[in-house]
Amino acid sequence: MTAHNHALVWIDHRLAKLFYLGLDAVERVTIEAHLTTEHLHHKANSIGSGKGEDDPSFFRRIEEALRNKRFSLWVLALRNRCC
Repeated sequence: MTAHNHALVWIDHRLAKLFYLGLDAVERVTIEAHLTTEHLHHKANSIGSGKGEDDPSFFRRIEEALRNKRFSLWVLALRNRCC
């Protein structure tokens, strides 16, 4: 089993990718938000904010994936798609 010394987290509103980095291996975990809709756009003359509901368990599941690990943590919040 490889010891992972670093973790990299790439996150946006609907997807988180966790990479556990070791000297000779990389472990990748993907966590998806459970959203009511993938895309929601506000239209002129319509009622509502045009925003969808957040997944209340999304950040908790990310935290659970990182819990009880010993490593340096790097977090990225980017607008472009990754991997």
